Amino acid sequence: MSFAERQKIHLLNIMILPSILPMICFALMNMYARPGLALLNTANVLCYLSVITLQVWNRYLSLRLYCIAATGIIFFAEALFYSNGMEFALLLTVICGLVLTEKTWHYLLLMLLVVAAFCYLQYYQRLALQLDKPMVIRVVGTVASCLLLLTAGLFYFRGIYVSYHQLVEGQKQLLEQQQVQLLQQQAELVQKNADLKALSESRQKILLTLAHDLHNPLSGIEALTNLMVQGVIGEHERNSLLQVISNTANRSLQQMQDVLDAQRFSDASYPLVKEEVFVSGMVQEVVGLLQFKAAEKQIHLQCTLPDTTVTIMANRLQLMRVLENLVMNAIKFSYLNSVVKIQATIADDWLLLSVCDEGMGIALDKQEFVFNDVSRVQQLGTKGEKSFGLGLSICRQIVERHGGYITLTPGKAKGCEFVASFPVKA
Repeated sequence: MSFAERQKIHLLNIMILPSILPMICFALMNMYARPGLALLNTANVLCYLSVITLQVWNRYLSLRLYCIAATGIIFFAEALFYSNGMEFALLLTVICGLVLTEKTWHYLLLMLLVVAAFCYLQYYQRLALQLDKPMVIRVVGTVASCLLLLTAGLFYFRGIYVSYHQLVEGQKQLLEQQQVQLLQQQAELVQKNADLKALSESRQKILLTLAHDLHNPLSGIEALTNLMVQGVIGEHERNSLLQVISNTANRSLQQMQDVLDAQRFSDASYPLVKEEVFVSGMVQEVVGLLQFKAAEKQIHLQCTLPDTTVTIMANRLQLMRVLENLVMNAIKFSYLNSVVKIQATIADDWLLLSVCDEGMGIALDKQEFVFNDVSRVQQLGTKGEKSFGLGLSICRQIVERHGGYITLTPGKAKGCEFVASFPVKA
């Protein structure tokens, strides 16, 4: 509701509400002595109540002017036929009508009609009193002049009020527009701030992911090179180890490229290139790389493999990354002279990669967070190895992109078992 409409309602309430109770009293008093006047008084009350009702409902507000006009006509009839002084109530009613009048010519026409009606009532009543006719004309002329001057004054001040109101409304609309613009700018700043924060977190995640992905292969390369430096292996084995180091380095470079590509493209558009992967060969390659790292803690890697002909449609590098992360975690959190069991089985068109250790395990209150993007389960290994907390998150993302799922099963005594399930026929 606009400011002008609220002002109209307040002014009408001030002028109408105090008049309702006296009108009801007049109607009751005149019910037996002058029933016609009582009927007119009742009609006035109904018109006033109609105005109040329309304002309370806030509907059909344009009908209020017609109700006020009907009230003015009733007051004119009361003053004309019963000479009860209601011409002054007619003036009050006219003021109510002026409050509701929007157009200038409506305003002027209403005032002229009221002036004419008031002067006619004065002329008629004074002639009825058998006063001197020239005197009656002078009195009525004086009243008419005063009313016309009053009309001109009200019109002037009404113009001032309308101009001021338009200025206030214009300033209000300008302030509202500026407020909307400020809110839009604030929303843009909040969005930009969120984008910058997401970009910062994305960059930090890239660094942590790269650091994590390079940690495992570099650890394997370090273990292999230490063996070569110590000179405890023959020339043939040295060449085999060099080939493993070369393959590991190439795969690490490919993993780095995968991480960078994954940040450039969204999950929906980033391509997942699949190929036929021989499960046994893939598992043996990962175990061959990490067995030297396990030997540093006297940990035995025990493998259970399916038939050599079993294949799966998947991204080979990412599949190796999942198994490598799970085995490396098992080695990191296992105690000396323990066993890490690695099992690959096919069940109901699903490849199940299981890694089970006998290590320190994961606290119950932290198990639900192990696959989060920002892991809360960063803890040192059994020999103080540092954990980035991203390995299991990377595993979950890779497994889910292949249409599978990964689960954690706590060990009965100690340790835990991770099972990554991949659909064989994707």
